[in-house]
Amino acid sequence: MKETVERWPEIIRTGLSGSVDRLISPAEVFMRLLTTVAAAEGKKVAVEKTPHHLNWIARIREAFPYAKFVATYRDPYEFMLSYKYQGGQQTKRVREVFQRQYHPLLAAIVWRRYMRSILHAADNYPDSVLIVPFGEIKDHPNEVVDKVCLFFGAKPGIRQTVAAENSSFVAPVKPTLQADDIFWINLIARKEITCGGFAPRPIDPKIGRILGSILTIPIWLAKNLGDWKKRVRGNTLKYMWSWLKPKRL
Repeated sequence: MKETVERWPEIIRTGLSGSVDRLISPAEVFMRLLTTVAAAEGKKVAVEKTPHHLNWIARIREAFPYAKFVATYRDPYEFMLSYKYQGGQQTKRVREVFQRQYHPLLAAIVWRRYMRSILHAADNYPDSVLIVPFGEIKDHPNEVVDKVCLFFGAKPGIRQTVAAENSSFVAPVKPTLQADDIFWINLIARKEITCGGFAPRPIDPKIGRILGSILTIPIWLAKNLGDWKKRVRGNTLKYMWSWLKPKRL
């Protein structure tokens, strides 16, 4: 897989230059990447598992009308805890980047957007989307695998044990959320928390910590806005507003 990923720029350059006299669509580039990954891994099929793609399900369906999606979501507070410490197993430089970019406001917005996308998918593409709560995977893994197999038209009964190697936590004792973390996700995503079948957690009334997280927002934005501009094509503020704007559920 690593060798394949390192070759992606070469693959894309080859497809977009030389004898090619037409523009290649994102769908075609995507299929070429998946085909190359599958071949490198010795597999017949490559499955893309980026959660963020569910935010663009309408666009993906335009390119792949028969695409099917398995959407899983987790407890918002567990998500935030994992999001907060996601750089824990990386190098020091990468950990510093994660720490600089983290703010509970951002984590709350990311979970809210993904939960909204799941609700949207369930309403608009019920035959093409299988929604599996994360808790169901933990409690009944074999049943979930069977359900996913049937959803894709595969034979159920596949059993495979995979070691939990993708944890955000490296310390023996799992950390806990702070008052400002819970404050922000309750404030930003309370409706989505309820719609997802979860109960909002009570907030530990540490006003100083909550006020501190509010006051540090301008500093946090100043540190990270430059990086965000590099990643976003077009108007950065317009893109940010698409995540921030209120939406009826």
